[in-house]
Amino acid sequence: MAYKKLSEEETKRICELAAKEAADEIRKDLMGTKYLAIFEKMDADGLFEKKTSPKTKRIMSENYRVRFKIFKRDGFKCQYCGRSPKTDRNVVLHLDHIKPKSKGGDNSESNLTTACLECNIGKNNIEL
Repeated sequence: MAYKKLSEEETKRICELAAKEAADEIRKDLMGTKYLAIFEKMDADGLFEKKTSPKTKRIMSENYRVRFKIFKRDGFKCQYCGRSPKTDRNVVLHLDHIKPKSKGGDNSESNLTTACLECNIGKNNIEL
């Protein structure tokens, strides 16, 4: 089988597409995890394209503030199983809606709690 030699421009375009695809996958994996600071540093260094408006940035900033406030209120521990990144490095914390949004719950602080990844996924949209 014969292979076509790619031009420099074709090679560059393929590399750009692969890098963008990899960045999108990394972004999906890192959102809402303890690695968010690393992601934001990489983003600040220009490794990811930014296509967000100032309004979106403000909303995201407010969301991170609320997330931190809830984590702090809950002592950075899963409120279902008690695990914490402080005692187990493999624990990844998420915000969980006590009353799921799909069942009429809202984003108020009283309806949010800290949950580890496993508890949050296991709970799904069940109201406890």
